Amino acid sequence: MKLLLLFFILFSVSANAVECDEWANFTKIITYRGRDKGVDIQVVKRNLEEGEMKGNPDMSTALNLVDYSYAHPELDSVQIWNAVYSNCKSKPTL
Repeated sequence: MKLLLLFFILFSVSANAVECDEWANFTKIITYRGRDKGVDIQVVKRNLEEGEMKGNPDMSTALNLVDYSYAHPELDSVQIWNAVYSNCKSKPTL
C-alpha cells in the first residue's frame, strides 16, 4: 500500500512538472511571437479562442497567461518562462 501511495505522489509531481513546462513554453511563445512583435493582445486572444484551442477546457488559463505576458513588457521571453514555471511549480498538485 505504501509503495502504491509513493508511486501516486511521484507521478503527480512528475505530471505537474510537465504541465508547468508546457504552460511556461506556451507563454514564452506568446511573448516572442505576439507581444514582442507588436501584435495587439486582442488579436492574440481572438486567435486562441477561434483557433486550435477553441473549446479547450484550459482556455481561461491560456488567456490569463496572455494577459500576464502583456502586463510585463519588462520581462523578456526567457524571464517570462521562468516566472510562469516557478509560479506553476509552487502550486500544490494534490
